[in-house]
Amino acid sequence: MKKLLYIKSHQIIIESSQMDDLPSASSLSEKLYQAILLSQLLDKEAMQAKNQQQYNDLMEYYGMWTHQIKTPVSSLDLMCQMEKIDTSLMKKELFKIDEYLNMMLHYLKTAAIEQDLVFAKYSLKQIVFDAIKKYATFFSQENLSLSLKIEDQKIITDKKWLTFIIDQLLFNAIKYTPKGRITISNQGGVLSIKDTGIGLLPQDVPRIFEKGYTGFNGRMDKKSTGLGLHMSQEIAKSLGITIKVTSTLDVGSSFSLEFEQRHFNVE
Repeated sequence: MKKLLYIKSHQIIIESSQMDDLPSASSLSEKLYQAILLSQLLDKEAMQAKNQQQYNDLMEYYGMWTHQIKTPVSSLDLMCQMEKIDTSLMKKELFKIDEYLNMMLHYLKTAAIEQDLVFAKYSLKQIVFDAIKKYATFFSQENLSLSLKIEDQKIITDKKWLTFIIDQLLFNAIKYTPKGRITISNQGGVLSIKDTGIGLLPQDVPRIFEKGYTGFNGRMDKKSTGLGLHMSQEIAKSLGITIKVTSTLDVGSSFSLEFEQRHFNVE
């Protein structure tokens, strides 16, 4: 019996279902051997299933990400074929590529985000201002105006991951607001990013944070994959932030970040 257990435990491929092949345990020690082996096999199979799911998720994400990054790459290719090149437009497309690369790097880190988080006390106003600076070129070239109503508020968060969320919401607001105004404000522990863009259909609002869900507007412009909002929602959970959205078609959308500020270990 012990020999059979030893042989099975050292097989290259073995499944928990094969435990049925073993003879019935005739002693307490044999029952213990079987219990230990079964436990190890179940742990191994659970780990294999987890690894396979992570691989499947990565491949699915990579497929959507590849589709997304092709848009600015194609735009740059067309610009290079023109006699007169608009460098300002090229810079915008290069900016988009950089953003999508940054999104991929963040996605790869989300699998172990809990080990990457570093909480400290920050100025929410400064974090927002730093994010806005990145998109200054869009406001200067688009038919957009920016309204800031930010009070200086101290929050406990991970600056890198919160910045990623704000970047995604701000970039979405710019992308879906051909002209009009984007307003960023905070009050009572809530940060709001509001636009006067194309808005969302009522049936799309509850699903916009689902992975790969683009909604009607995303399908119309064929540029959106829904990755940014999905990642933002998942990251927000780790930061103790609740993201809420309200939207009206042809009127605009408003995203709010509610900071729960539960106990965090501040470094």
